[in-house]
This record gives sequence, C-alpha cells and structure tokens, in this order.
Amino acid sequence: MKKQKLRILSVIFALILIITSIPITVIAETTEDGFEYSILDDGTAEIIKYTGGATELDIPSEIDGYTVTSIGQTAFQDCTGLTSITIPDSVTIIGYGAFTECNELTSVTIPDSVTIIGSYAFGYCLDYDKSNPLLFLGTIFGVTNYRLKRINGFTIYGVPGTTAEKYANNNGFEFVDINTVVPAEPTTHEPTTEAPTTQEPTTAEPTTEELSTEEPATGIPTVNGDIDIKDGADIKTVDIVGTKAVEIKSEQSVKDIISGLKNENAKIVDKDGKDIAESGFVGTGCKVQILDKDGKAVNEYTVLVPMDVDGDGKILASDARTSLRASAKLDKLENVFFAAANADGNNELTAADARKILRVSAKIDTV
Repeated sequence: MKKQKLRILSVIFALILIITSIPITVIAETTEDGFEYSILDDGTAEIIKYTGGATELDIPSEIDGYTVTSIGQTAFQDCTGLTSITIPDSVTIIGYGAFTECNELTSVTIPDSVTIIGSYAFGYCLDYDKSNPLLFLGTIFGVTNYRLKRINGFTIYGVPGTTAEKYANNNGFEFVDINTVVPAEPTTHEPTTEAPTTQEPTTAEPTTEELSTEEPATGIPTVNGDIDIKDGADIKTVDIVGTKAVEIKSEQSVKDIISGLKNENAKIVDKDGKDIAESGFVGTGCKVQILDKDGKAVNEYTVLVPMDVDGDGKILASDARTSLRASAKLDKLENVFFAAANADGNNELTAADARKILRVSAKIDTV
C-alpha cells in the first residue's frame, strides 16, 4: 500500500514537472490596427495574425508594452494587398510561410537582427494548376494538387553574411547588400529648367519674380495669398526652380500641416486635386492651397517630403527602388519628385541616393 502511494506521488510529481516545463503562451486581443499577438514565455510578443487592410505596413517593434521578437508562421498569409513592409530590428524570428500569398509584395528589407527565417516565409504564392505536382509541405483542407511558386523578380535587401542573404541564396532570390546598392552611372538631372519656359513663354524674368515672392517664410501675411507659417512649425518654403514648394517631414497628416499654418483658409489636396482625409498622410506632390474668403484657391504650393519619392508620405523600400531606377535612367523624375529622390541634395541621382533612402526605410539611418 505504501509503495502504491509512492508510485502515485511519483507520477503526480512527474506530471507537475512536465506541465511546468511547457512554455505558457497568453493570447491577447487583436489590436485596433489588426495585429493579433501572443506573449511568449520570455515575456516578448509574437505576431500570430494580421487582419488589417494596410498596403504599406510598418510592423511595430512593440505592442501594448511588449517587445515584438517573432512573426509567427502564416501570420500575414493571404494579405494580397500588401505592397511594402518594414520589419523592425527587434524581430529575431520569422516563421514558416509568414508572408505566403502576399502576391503584390515584390521586395523586403530584412534587418540583421533576424536569425531564423522559416521555409517559404517570403516570395511565394500558391499555384493551383492541377497538372503540377505537389510542392508545398503540409495540407490545407479542401485544396488538393496545389504547389507554391516563386514570385518573379522578388528581391531581398539585407546585410551580407546574415540569415537574409542565406534565405535569398537558398530560394533563388536576388539579394542586394543594403550598404552597397549596385552602382549606376550618375546622371545630372535638370528637367525643371524646361518647365518654366513652357509655362512662361514670354521671358525668363517673370519666373525669377515668382521665385522671389515665394521665398517668404517670415510669417507675414500678404494680399497675394502667400503661405503663412507659424513659428516653430516643421514646415518651410523651398527653392525648386519653376515650382512653389513647401518641405515637410514624412508621416505628417493633413491636420498636422494645417495646424502649422496661420492662414485661416487653407486646404491640402493630392496630386490629382482630390481632397485628403484629415488623418491622411501628406506626401510629395500634394498641394497646399491658400483660399480666399469664398473658398477659391488664390495660391498653391507643391509639397516635398524628402525621400518620399512615391508620394505616399512615408519613406519605404519602394522609394529607394524608384530612386535607383531613375539613377539608371530607367525612369524619369521631375521637380519635387526628383528633389525627393535626391537624398544627398547634390542635384545628381546616383545609387548612393537609393542606398540612403533604403537605410532610412529600414530604420538603420535617420533622415
């Protein structure tokens, strides 16, 4: 009897040891912006699912006070509208199939903090061609005879010798050293000198007069509708030939910019003249319009956000790609868009500009 009790106690003790050795994962509610996460046994967070609808997404380094160290398997699977992501350097693990079926995602910058990348994490989408043999591991209920195929032209930016380069090489993707973007021949770009001639065909003097009246960042209102900037506001007028422009920082909303002006009547529209929501970001190419008392635009300033080449108000890897294409003369950028791409401000577009934008987008450098 005594031996039997000892055996029972031994079993109970063994069970307690087994149970207490299993990592405890706490499931949290989904955040307002669509991140569902769990708390790992080391007190950090793993993103396990994304239900938001963002097309350009900055993955947070912290959620509700917990450092994000892991992106779980299939966490962003089927986010088909996702075109750009920024991974923080707090992340060390990216799980199996984390970004599978993100068909519009053609490149990613992976920080050197990442030490584990699961199979098919990036650059793959499902192929339902029944004539093809099964390639993808695992089973999805209700789907048979499917495989994964690589996304054509998928590019990985990262630091040589890291897990990012190993993943690219193992999966046949292009790898670009974030520190040494493939050099291109510098091209001096002076397209804006033609624009004033086309718009002001009489003489060059009216253009000079326009620039001189557009210089005031003095905060003194004038009758011609000049922009009137509050002291301390992070807005300034800039000299871009042929274009009245104001320079602002990235990720500034319409509300942020309007609150920095003394003008009682002003509004901001996108490059096509459409209104932008108050909470929407103001990007390169947007217009700040100064209105009269009847709501009619009497003056207009084009917005420049340095390094925001695509005009969405953010600095992303896609901006670096656009800048690089322009430096190689594959694309042409003019006026404020050229100025946004010219990260070093020397009036020439080179691979160095793209490299700087890429490093800023990956939060390796600051603006």
